[in-house]
Amino acid sequence: MRPIVIAALILACCGAAAAERAAPVPALLASPPALAVTDCLSGNATATSTYSGWWGGNESYARLLPAAAPGCDCSVGLSVTTAHMLLVLQPGTDITVQARLLTAAGAPGCLSPGSVLAISLPRRIRDIAAAGVYDVAVPCDFVCAEAGQDYFLVVDFVSGVSPGLALVGGGQGDDCTTWNDWGTGWNDLVGGMGFLHDLTVWADLDCCFQAIAGEDGTWGGVKAMYR
Repeated sequence: MRPIVIAALILACCGAAAAERAAPVPALLASPPALAVTDCLSGNATATSTYSGWWGGNESYARLLPAAAPGCDCSVGLSVTTAHMLLVLQPGTDITVQARLLTAAGAPGCLSPGSVLAISLPRRIRDIAAAGVYDVAVPCDFVCAEAGQDYFLVVDFVSGVSPGLALVGGGQGDDCTTWNDWGTGWNDLVGGMGFLHDLTVWADLDCCFQAIAGEDGTWGGVKAMYR
């Protein structure tokens, strides 16, 4: 895997603990990466800052995919073809990630991750030659989901280690949009944890024409399938 850009990061000290994690302090990217994105996508593809010292491994990050996807005109169904998450990675990284598509639960105005509709094959990320910002792209072969509905795209860190891993975010931070589960349930990173940006997580989409309701399942049940 080759880096998009080797960024000179401004490191910041972490403050008081928040829900067993250090308070998030963003550092501006010296040179924001130029991303090659498709016209039909949903999520956040802006990148201006990094958050170091937050990621702890074996956790999940969820991003709201709103019903209206800019650039897409999918009247019947849509399918996630690739899940993307920008990360600052260092040599020595050896992690396994996978992607999931979830329903949107909760009350209108503050949706949260719901039940599992689809899950990708795991992808191993290693052999990082130089520190930099990487587009961790996970191929997906998801069911054709009904258009006009809200969903959540999840990137799971299934196993492995990554010294110095930092999250990347950008744009406006919105409550109830980016979530993190490190074993205590879903936490709203902006509204609850104090992140200033939404994380840079997005999905490439294709229109499809045979929307099928997938079987719901819990994350614990899904993980049991891979033991």
